[in-house]
Amino acid sequence: MLREGDQVDLGPGLGVVGRVVQAPAEPASEPLDVEFVFEGKRRGPPRHLHPRQSDEFTVIEGHLRVFDGRRWRDLSADDKLTIPAGTVHTLRNPGKEPVRFVNRHLPAYSFGDHLEQFHLLARAGKLDSLVHPRAVLHLALLFSSYPADIRAPSRVQAAVLRAGASIARRLGYSLPTRDPSPT
Repeated sequence: MLREGDQVDLGPGLGVVGRVVQAPAEPASEPLDVEFVFEGKRRGPPRHLHPRQSDEFTVIEGHLRVFDGRRWRDLSADDKLTIPAGTVHTLRNPGKEPVRFVNRHLPAYSFGDHLEQFHLLARAGKLDSLVHPRAVLHLALLFSSYPADIRAPSRVQAAVLRAGASIARRLGYSLPTRDPSPT
C-alpha cells in the first residue's frame, strides 16, 4: 500500500515520476493523490477507463493534453479536468518541457496497489523498453490484475491483455510485492 511521501517511478519508457501527496486511510471512500512530473515529448498510457473511479488532473506547471472520451483538451497551470468513472481517456505531454500535475483517483480502491506494482516492475528493470516483449507481458499481467480499477476500452483490447497475462503466467512471470521490512 502506498503511503504519503512514497516515490513512484513508472520507468524510463513512460518518463513519469511522482510522489504520493495523499494516501487514503479508507480506499473505498477516499482519494489517492499523486503529484507527477511527466517528461516532454511523451505519450502517456494507452486509452483506458476506470470503471468505479473518477480520474482528475490538476496542472501545477507546464502543459498537459488529456483525451476526455470525446476530444483532446489542453490544460495549463491551475487548470483542472475530471474524467468521470467509466470514461475512456489518456494523456500526453507533446511539449518539450516537463509538466507537473496532481492526479487524483476517487475513490482510490486498489489503484494505489496497481501504481506500486507498476513502480516495482520499473525499479526491477522490467519496463526499460515498453516495446520489448518481456515488458509487454509484464504490463499485460499488471493491467489484467486490476479489472475493477483499470480496463481496456474495447473487448478486443481486453482480450489481448488477458492473452498476454496468460502467457506471462505460463512463463512464470508474477507481480512484485513490497518488501515489508523497513529500508
